[in-house]
Amino acid sequence: MVRVGLFGAFEGADAVVAAVLRAELAARLPGVELYVYTPSGGSTSIGQTERVRWSDQALGAPTPLRREELAATLDALVIAGSVALHAPHGSPSRLLIDGLGPFEAEVPVVWFGVAPSGDLAGARDALSRRAGVSVSDHGSGERLAELGVAAQVVPHPALALPRLAAAAQTPAVVERLRAASALPSGDYIAIDDGVQAEGARLPAVGPPPRWTPLERAAAIAQAAVYVGASPTGCAVAAAYGRPSVWTGPTEQTPAFAIGVGGGSIGAGIERARSRQPGEAAIAEQLAELDAALDELAKVLDASVPADGRSERVLRVRLREEERAAAQREQELADYNASLNNELVSVGPRYTALWRKIHAGDRHYNWHRIRADRAEADVDKLWGMHERRVTTRVKRAIRSTKVGDAAARALGAGPLVPPPSSGLGPEGPDPDAPS
Repeated sequence: MVRVGLFGAFEGADAVVAAVLRAELAARLPGVELYVYTPSGGSTSIGQTERVRWSDQALGAPTPLRREELAATLDALVIAGSVALHAPHGSPSRLLIDGLGPFEAEVPVVWFGVAPSGDLAGARDALSRRAGVSVSDHGSGERLAELGVAAQVVPHPALALPRLAAAAQTPAVVERLRAASALPSGDYIAIDDGVQAEGARLPAVGPPPRWTPLERAAAIAQAAVYVGASPTGCAVAAAYGRPSVWTGPTEQTPAFAIGVGGGSIGAGIERARSRQPGEAAIAEQLAELDAALDELAKVLDASVPADGRSERVLRVRLREEERAAAQREQELADYNASLNNELVSVGPRYTALWRKIHAGDRHYNWHRIRADRAEADVDKLWGMHERRVTTRVKRAIRSTKVGDAAARALGAGPLVPPPSSGLGPEGPDPDAPS
């Protein structure tokens, strides 16, 4: 029994995409277990009873642990509906872009009939790991081909909605909406919220009292023209034979829709009124969609592991650990080589610099010692000078009668005669008694 996860933003208008895929996969894979994953984990019911059983789950944070948990739970993963490629990192919607990461080698992940919005270049690496990539508009297919990603263009899955909600039951739904004053009586144009045009504005899909996805689809199915930038809305209009006007980027114009381009929305509505989708063209598109669904069912049916899901996850984890260990070993080897190169190239320069510093230190110490000695010599000479001056003053005082009498009274001996002139200009011995 294969376990398939449907990933997408299915809480709103894209809930009809999840319903169509549930019904089509259940018809092709008897006994399939379906798990629908959305960012919030809310109900993805379209508002009517379905014969298929499924479980609604939350995507959760895009962490390695969450990816490992999903790989242990599911056998295959299908991403469908509208995918915003500018989802911030850490947002659950990143799983719609990045998928299961390293586990995709064991668990096939398929982009099926996706309507991407944003820069596809940022998702190129993730899409190169996919088991299959298909988009619902030719503009995205051409852009992926330019990026080197093999992608197929398939009709939008919502084109098969009449198999679930027959066209005969949509008038009754519309009449209930008219009775609740949610739609005007008579002919009306279904306008998406945010489009500047006159008509019946379609409210957002959500829990009561908002519309259900089936009510929104019925309002589009009974409208004269649908106007908006929803690929699902254009596909629903074509599925029920209604014209549509595309107000989004020109390169992403869906099949059967009239692109506004540089013209006015009013002119696009007038052109759309006279251009009803042909039944033969819709039947051809449905045949292409069925062929793509058959191929998808084959991929999903072959995804059941022979050795069990737990063994598969352990094998993938072991392979990732071995790869991480080899990477760390290579990083250590590169770091060791860089250190050796640094020792060889930088070592001699550091040695020369150390020698210069050492030589400068020796010169500094030599000059410091010389300066200390010179200072000591100056102090010694200054002391000698001071003693010489004092001796001369004392001798000048003793040479007088008063000075000599005072000196003898204090116990001094007789006056020592002054030294002879033969002593030279240096003066008397500084150590001689005064």
